[in-house]
Amino acid sequence: MSRSRLNLLFALLLCAVTGLAYRHVTQLDWVGYDDALYVTQNPNLRDGLTRQSFVWAWTSERASNWHPLTMLSHALDCQLHGLWAGGHHLTNLLLHLANVLLLFAALECLVLAGESTPGKQAATAREGSELPWKAAFVAAMFGVHPLHVESVAWIAERKDVLSALFFFLALIAYTRFVRRPSAWRMSLVALAMTAGLLAKPMLVTLPCVLVLLDYWPLRRFGFEATENRRLFLRCLVEKWPLFGLAIVGSVATYGVQSRTGAVRDLASIPLVDRLANAVVVYATYLWQTLWPVNLTCFYPHPGSALLSRADFWSKLVASAVVMIGLSWLALLSRRRCPAILVGWLWYLGMLVPVIGLVQVGRQAMADRYTYLPLVGVFMAVAWGVPAMLAAVPFRRPMLAAGAVALVVACTLVAQRQTLTWRDGSTLWSHNLAVDANSGLAHSGLAQVFAERKQLALAEMHARRALQIAPDDRYAMLCLAGVLLQDERYDEALVYYDRVLSVDQRLHQAWASRAEVQRRLGRLDAASADLRRAIGLEPCEPSHHRALASVQAERGSFKEAVAEYREVLILDPMDRATQIALGDLLREQGELPAAIEAYRAALKLEPRDQVLRRRVDELLAMAKVQTDSDPP
Repeated sequence: MSRSRLNLLFALLLCAVTGLAYRHVTQLDWVGYDDALYVTQNPNLRDGLTRQSFVWAWTSERASNWHPLTMLSHALDCQLHGLWAGGHHLTNLLLHLANVLLLFAALECLVLAGESTPGKQAATAREGSELPWKAAFVAAMFGVHPLHVESVAWIAERKDVLSALFFFLALIAYTRFVRRPSAWRMSLVALAMTAGLLAKPMLVTLPCVLVLLDYWPLRRFGFEATENRRLFLRCLVEKWPLFGLAIVGSVATYGVQSRTGAVRDLASIPLVDRLANAVVVYATYLWQTLWPVNLTCFYPHPGSALLSRADFWSKLVASAVVMIGLSWLALLSRRRCPAILVGWLWYLGMLVPVIGLVQVGRQAMADRYTYLPLVGVFMAVAWGVPAMLAAVPFRRPMLAAGAVALVVACTLVAQRQTLTWRDGSTLWSHNLAVDANSGLAHSGLAQVFAERKQLALAEMHARRALQIAPDDRYAMLCLAGVLLQDERYDEALVYYDRVLSVDQRLHQAWASRAEVQRRLGRLDAASADLRRAIGLEPCEPSHHRALASVQAERGSFKEAVAEYREVLILDPMDRATQIALGDLLREQGELPAAIEAYRAALKLEPRDQVLRRRVDELLAMAKVQTDSDPP
């Protein structure tokens, strides 16, 4: 079979096996875990891809990150699918499928480019003969490994699959540069990297990955001779635009995350504890790659003073032995099979931004962090295992059977893992099954039960979350919301005050606290709290709507009308606000303006006969008023 037909066959098989692994993905719902922050309760994306959402995506940060291309992709999904979760999941799956095919193509391009490097044809001839099979194995494992389910099945993690798309495009563009170096071809690599950084800053490691690929499979330099060291320096220098982008991306990301309070300082987790935990996490990811069970959406950080804990020392020593041993083996194999060393360094290097040396958030590790780094492990296995078994009889059928078994097993486990993302209740129940002391899971379940109006269960889980993590502002916010629903206003106010003492940037806390103040009759305080919420999130219509209601109760009718009009600027399809504005204007005797508001509401629902009669009554009243006016 010709190379092109074999590649087409492999491409079809890769699509089939990846689609099989994620066949349930369009049946999944929103899980609430950051989905609301990114999409469902993001007022800036409400109307899809518009001029307003475009400007907002480029000028604002979300979830302590600035990733405009990711937010624009969510806006486009809202344009196409509204808030149907299946459509958003389908986009994630299509991006993942594209990444699988691009990885397969990129590996082929890289090895074939290495074959065409002057003087290197003989060194890569044997690699090229088995290339499609090895590249297909790497792409298949990338497509179906259970550790990658989180990146595909979680809508809020769109940034992973989107940034990886540009990563693989950058690899393909780089092979064109290697074949015929030019500033134009390097600019294409830089353009792809820039787009990837605008989706997720994980691509800051791309220049280092390209240097590894220069060593193998491109074989543009080695380490044995002075001439090769000169070539190595040349490979570094030619990538100065990419290293510049990496520095700018790193500085910008750190600045945004520091400004939003996501970065934890060294006082809370000392550097020595971060380094020790990083060693354990590196080894844990490898174990999960080999035995992907008990995977979940949140792994809490063990905290500080790790080296004083006897249980942690056993993990640290075992992890250090594994990491040092594998590093030594990779180094020893560099002449016989350089792919092992390159794959190992790919894995180590690509995890550096998310290994916890700069601690962001409360997690020690996350499945999604392995999306691109595991490609290096799969490459080391795909090229390393055949090299180590070169003298074994019947090597090829054994390797083929082993590869198929691995892909099938991962496909089945990935199917099951995908179903843990069915909805918020399923996700957090699974998290608790894996870690019974997960405060975030209790907080998430509290939110689920609160939405179902099961307030006793919601309060139980919220209080359990605070027992585990007393300073968890989201657990406090959840408990306060439950108490508000249960009309225990004084208790709710206490927890809202506690939340805001921890983090005054939570606009939801200010708005909910204002509702408590309103129900307690403290209208001035409610108005002040809502203005704080609007200052933090000016594009949230519900804040303006609540402020309009409070202002109307205070008798500040002009301010109330102004806030209702602001709501309608943000959401022109809000029929309830049109009617509320009409009612307020009618009470103030501004009949023409009231009629205009009611008519706008009628355009949205022409069959509303009650509202139509109200308009007719106002028209009659306005006519009588006009007739009675003196000439």
